[in-house]
Amino acid sequence: MSELLELGFVRDALAASLLIGLMLSLLGIFVVLRRIVFVGAALAQVSAAGVALAIFAAEALGIEFLHDHPESMALAATLAGAALLSVRPRKVNLPSEGVIGVGYAVASTLAILLIARSPGGEGDSLLLFYGNILAVTPKELRELLFLCPVVLAAVSLFYKEFLLVSFNPDSARASGVRVGLWNLLLYALLGLAIAFGIRAAGALLTFSYLVLPGLAGVLVARKTWHVPALAIAIAVVGSVAGILLSVRWDLPSGPMIVAALVAELGVLWLVARATA
Repeated sequence: MSELLELGFVRDALAASLLIGLMLSLLGIFVVLRRIVFVGAALAQVSAAGVALAIFAAEALGIEFLHDHPESMALAATLAGAALLSVRPRKVNLPSEGVIGVGYAVASTLAILLIARSPGGEGDSLLLFYGNILAVTPKELRELLFLCPVVLAAVSLFYKEFLLVSFNPDSARASGVRVGLWNLLLYALLGLAIAFGIRAAGALLTFSYLVLPGLAGVLVARKTWHVPALAIAIAVVGSVAGILLSVRWDLPSGPMIVAALVAELGVLWLVARATA
């Protein structure tokens, strides 16, 4: 293990995966409680559509900034999508799953059509869509080092509010809590974390971090404060094991981390059943 950590790209990949895992494992708790797991996939596609739009605009209009920084458009699109998904008109009966499904379909269609109209854009966009944690750049790592403490601080400060509006929004609204405002803040944090996570690690790993640790925490933990602690522990152990095993066995790092997270979830579920 020590010889692997001497490799610079392994240390960078491990640092990036831990930062992404910390953010998304905590935010994923509220996603699981709200039963909107599909929101991660929808926002991932919105982020991809933003990248496709940046590539198309850069080639069609000659905007050099978008060519060099397509992630800026992805971030803007993801935040806009998060804001739209957080809105629930009271007079219109729109189930959450339906709204998220429409968003996923529209974003996927736009991404495909825009890339199809961008000659040469497909090859450049593959890395942005699917990522490669072992190829994380110093710039991406600096962005994650800045964003992660911001997300962790926000979740720590407003954990009770996020938990209340996620677990029982009707009761929160009856108590005078501004559910719409807290929803908007939570979705904005989700949009930021997902956009930067996909940029560095790809959609598969980002979505897995968003779902699996939080799901394990909610299913297995006995007390409320155990949930975030368990989710973070699963994300950290899965990240370290996945990165080191993928390098040692010459396997793709993203799927290997996902496999480690799934294995942890399976073991914890079996232990919980045996001790119930």
